[in-house]
Formats: sequence, C-alpha cells, structure tokens
Amino acid sequence: MRLVVALVFALFPCLVWADAPKVVTSIKPVYELVKAVMADAGEPELLLSQNDSPHHASLRPSQMRSLVNADLLVWVGPNMEPWLEKVLGTLAPETERLRLIEVAGLRLLKIRQPATLASDEDQELAALEKPEDPQFEQDSDFFAAEDNSLEADLEDQAAQEADAADAEALLALEGEGATAAPEISDAFNGDDPHIWLDPTNSVLMLDAIAKSLAKLDPENSDIYRGNAEAAKLALSEAVLAAKDQLVYLTDSRFIYNHDSFQYFEAAFGLKSIGFLNTSDAKQVGARTVSEITANIEFAPVICIIIDKTESSRAVKSLFPDHEMIALDPMGWGSDPDASYPASLFLNLAEGFSECD
Repeated sequence: MRLVVALVFALFPCLVWADAPKVVTSIKPVYELVKAVMADAGEPELLLSQNDSPHHASLRPSQMRSLVNADLLVWVGPNMEPWLEKVLGTLAPETERLRLIEVAGLRLLKIRQPATLASDEDQELAALEKPEDPQFEQDSDFFAAEDNSLEADLEDQAAQEADAADAEALLALEGEGATAAPEISDAFNGDDPHIWLDPTNSVLMLDAIAKSLAKLDPENSDIYRGNAEAAKLALSEAVLAAKDQLVYLTDSRFIYNHDSFQYFEAAFGLKSIGFLNTSDAKQVGARTVSEITANIEFAPVICIIIDKTESSRAVKSLFPDHEMIALDPMGWGSDPDASYPASLFLNLAEGFSECD
C-alpha cells in the first residue's frame, strides 16, 4: 500500500489527500495500532510519554486540549486507563470514541488471582511431594481452583493484619517509606486490559480502528483498510516465527513483577506461577508472596520476567537468585520503521527465549 501511495504522488505531485481526522490515543500500544492503520494518511497523537504510568497518569493542560480538540479518541478501557475515564465528560459531544476492550469478538481474560496461576500438573505434583507437610493445608490455597480462594483467606482478620504488616515492608522495598499505607488488593475483578498482547485481538482491533477511521474520513477509507490488511499479514508471519522460538518454553514457569503478560502466555502456551502486582496495578497480599516463594519447588521457575514499565525493586529483592529478563509489553523499544504489531510479538518472543 505504501508503495502504491508513493507511486501516485510521484506521478501526480499536485494530488493532495483529504485531511485525516485528528486522532488522540491513550497509551503506546494503542498509538502504534492506530499509527499502522493511518500510515500515508495522517498520524495520531499519543497522550502519555514513556515516563507516564498507564494506570496512574495525571493529564497536563496541553494533553487536555488535545482531548478536547480530538475527532476520535482511541483507548483500551477503565481497567487500563482509569484516569482517562474521569475526564471523558470534557470531550465534545461530537468526538468519536473507540474503547478497544469493547471490540466485538475479543478474547478477554479475567484479571488473575494469584491462587489460579498454578496448573493442574503443579497441583498434582504438590500433593504427591508433600502429603504430610503440616504447612501444606495452609499453603494449598495457592493451588486452589476456586476463584474465591484468596477472598476466603482475607476474611480471616488475623491473616489480614499480617498481610498489612508484611505489605508495608514490601512497600518500603519499593521506596515508599515504612509509614506508607499498604495497598492490599482483595478484589480481582474485571478483564485484564493488556488485550493487545493476544495476536487475534490485535487483528480485530486493527479492523475496528480502520472501520472507525473510514467512517470519519471516507475519502481515505481505502488507505485505512489497506494498511490494516498489511499489518495483519505481517502479524501472521510474526506469530509463526514467535511460536517456533517459544515452543521449548511451554514446560517452563515464570514470575512477574507485574501481571501484564497473561494474553501473551495464553497465545503461545507459556505458564507462570506468580506476580507481585496484578494486571490493573494492584499489589497482591504479602501472604501470597510467601506462598509463591514456598511453592517454587513444586513448579521450578527458570526466569523472572520484569515488565520494564513497572517497578522491579521488590521482585529483585525477593528472588535474587533467579535469572531476570526485562521486557516491554508497551512496545517502547520497537523499531519505528518495523511493522506493528508484528515487531512487538517478535521482540517479546526473543526476550522470553533468553530464559534458559
């Protein structure tokens, strides 16, 4: 498509495409998806920089002006950008809004409880290896299949108080100070918002973005649809390459500082055993951290995966003897000239494959 556009301009230099709509995007992955679709017609604006937290941003006046003047806002949803939901009322009534987590047909995964991470095989192994361990009954809630296992634990007031004390120590590791009020997550509700890390979801989102742009800008609709098709073709080739790279890791286990890779795991058959922060940036209880540590022997972990966009101090302190690989699920390190989202999946596959 880009070659066709270049030839058209070469043959007809006086030809000018219709102005593309002003599109504002929330976070880097959304920006890259929209940018891929808008190529040769325009370029979207990205609200957040690499230094801004996607979960806890605070918009500056210049960013608010961009929102107010937008023809189209594209974002993930409130579990990813709760700060954006609070300001949607300031947008002009005519501003189109595309919430990607509502795209029809997406594969949506629930925000994970730490108690659901261990596989059935891990549960069986734990039962065989430590049948008479007096601590096993207490620790087994990590392997429980019921989604409300963590909530049941948190109903125990004594355990809750212990969580608070230990979580305060964890926050101190993060540099928050010993007197900071601990954030203990006792609710794991809603959908994991890292939807772009499933290739099938990326395909559906590319189509949805192209459809929204074509509705706003019908004169450039062929460009949008052509760009979406080109991105989807490159993505399909990248997925095949990524699967070849990751096939030897399907029996391995990972621990995360931030649970941002659930969709990537599901797409490529990987497994994890725990994390310190949920996918919507809530800190798990300190008791859960103890359970993860205690149960590593049942599901050997070969690697700690560090989400580069989130703090890693606590996970590095708790698991100093494990290999650590830093990866960026947002795609800040992607080659700007490479096809997106294909480049993101290739980069992540290469990073995971460095664990051995």
